[in-house]
Amino acid sequence: MMRWLAILMLVLGMPVVAMTGGISKQYDALIESFHDDVLFVSNYPESIRYPGAVFDYTMEKSGFRLMYHHRNVATYPLFVTILVTNLDKKDTKIDLYRGEGGPSSDIVFAGHRAAYKFMNQLLDSPDEMVIPAQSTVQVLMHNIKPDRTASGLIRIVKQASANIQVNMVLTDPEYGPLSAFSDIPDAINRFRVGHFAESIREEEITFNTMDLVSQVSVGSRPYLKDVKHGTVMKGNYALMYAFNATVVNTDSRTRRVRLFVEPTKENGLDRAILFLNGSLIETGLLTFKNGIKMAEKLAEFELDPGESRVLKWFTFPQAGCFYPVDYVFKTVD
Repeated sequence: MMRWLAILMLVLGMPVVAMTGGISKQYDALIESFHDDVLFVSNYPESIRYPGAVFDYTMEKSGFRLMYHHRNVATYPLFVTILVTNLDKKDTKIDLYRGEGGPSSDIVFAGHRAAYKFMNQLLDSPDEMVIPAQSTVQVLMHNIKPDRTASGLIRIVKQASANIQVNMVLTDPEYGPLSAFSDIPDAINRFRVGHFAESIREEEITFNTMDLVSQVSVGSRPYLKDVKHGTVMKGNYALMYAFNATVVNTDSRTRRVRLFVEPTKENGLDRAILFLNGSLIETGLLTFKNGIKMAEKLAEFELDPGESRVLKWFTFPQAGCFYPVDYVFKTVD
């Protein structure tokens, strides 16, 4: 028996205009820079009970990006602590982008808040920090209260020749440095961090109004594969997706087009944040329950016969949600 699917769409979008030359160049430069990032995700185990060293990594590329998302099931606070060490004999500078969400009992809110803050700083300017020669600087300390979830994103961009090491530690403030001991054999280390060589996917799209509907997915196959263990991460969390979409109207009459985002997993909860043609957009809650999808409109515009329009946007699957989600073009009249 065929099951019919109802879609309710929140009409919150706005007319989309092309990016100006300056914004377009900044956008293209930012997208290009993501290719120089290596991606780490700390979410295993999601529920943490003890402090300890999570990972240490000597940067091989100029960029390092981390997403963490953990719930504290201990009876005392734990702190996500990020340390940056300059291994060279001379001072160096780094650019730091960050966004933290929580601690909160709402995992979707924590993940979205971190994504929103991080995206805002990506589009603004980084914090510039000087790391003294052969010294370690704490660049982040995020409190996770008991029975709460904290989520965060951090991006570090170093000078090309600098030797920089990044450490993530879960610390107990009562014992401080003792929490950072890392002499635990890897085979029995209770933390497993995803390390991924791929940090961005770019996709060119053409949508013809005569096609009526077309979609692209964020967070679906092929899944990211850990470079060390070969395990895959369903949902592709923190992976940047950059879309360059050309919408054309080959019809003999004016057509109206909408772009909206919708969830794909039944009983899941999703939110999204994206930078679309010069505007930062954050969605409300996207739900899929009892066969009904609650989607959200992102843009709407008309195209005359023979007219075309380019939409550029980037986004990423955010922690606490149930990715993948679909971005859907639809001709509505």
